[in-house]
Amino acid sequence: MKKKSIKWIAGILIGLIIVLLMAAWSIYYKRWATAQSIEKITEYEDGYDLYKIEIKYDYSLQDVIDYGIKDNQSFIDAIIAESLPYLPVHIKAPNFGCSAFTAQESDGTVRMGRNYDFKNDTSAMMVHCKPKDGYESIGFTALDNLQANQPGESMKKKLACITAPFICLDGLNEKGVSIAVLTLDSEPVFQSRGKEVIGTTLAYDCEDENREMKVTKIDAITNFYGAYIDRVEPNQKNGIYGHGRERYDSIVKVLDEAGNDQTEQTVWDALRASSQDPNPNDVTSNTQWSIVYNNTEKTAKIAIRRKWNQVTEFDIGGKIK
Repeated sequence: MKKKSIKWIAGILIGLIIVLLMAAWSIYYKRWATAQSIEKITEYEDGYDLYKIEIKYDYSLQDVIDYGIKDNQSFIDAIIAESLPYLPVHIKAPNFGCSAFTAQESDGTVRMGRNYDFKNDTSAMMVHCKPKDGYESIGFTALDNLQANQPGESMKKKLACITAPFICLDGLNEKGVSIAVLTLDSEPVFQSRGKEVIGTTLAYDCEDENREMKVTKIDAITNFYGAYIDRVEPNQKNGIYGHGRERYDSIVKVLDEAGNDQTEQTVWDALRASSQDPNPNDVTSNTQWSIVYNNTEKTAKIAIRRKWNQVTEFDIGGKIK
């Protein structure tokens, strides 16, 4: 009888182990495939390169929203819970500064220019997503935020890159809609009204292929409120109103000089004019990447870390052109 009990208990334990292994496999096998899809595109001497990743696992933005987001850090925590469930991973929310603008060529082609500026040097990763309940898209994320500037060094760094769909700093979808995240200097507003919370500490520059600007009437923005542009002086902080007026002025000057025919070269000229060299005393200095999104053709051309003559182009399917 005792031997039968031992066998019975052993059988239950083995069964539980098998169930747990099957559950873990069902959760992580597509995530593993995602991590294995990471590809290095460039080989720069400074060690900060361009990578790409194919997101193969299913994820839910609604689940992230339902997590109960109160600030940037709780947003990051929700991302970890969705993309790397049950793993002891922690990512700290960064602060950064950027520039973004829209330009239209005489033939109707619409583009968005985007500089991502941050004090810490970083590798960049192109993220291709094709979710079942969303639009196909490409976006870019800063690997330094994941402590994974060289993701090929370890499986831990590769796994960190699985969070990429949720931490892209700019991107473009199959409908020709592009977006860029920009930091504001004002304090966040916290309200509890029993509704879904959306962070108010970030500004968004959003374009579509028809160039219909629904949120703001201005065609360029940096790190200040466009509605209070008259209260923002260049080359200084302006309290809650923001900073980066000098970059805005540089962009507008280039666009105005181009008139009604703002070509791809116009966009590159504006990006270069508003780019920033490293400044250890300014967290929003140091342009890490510059991108020309073509909202009409659904492509993105990127130059990282002010290497203006070394441009990589991706189509909406995440393939290099």
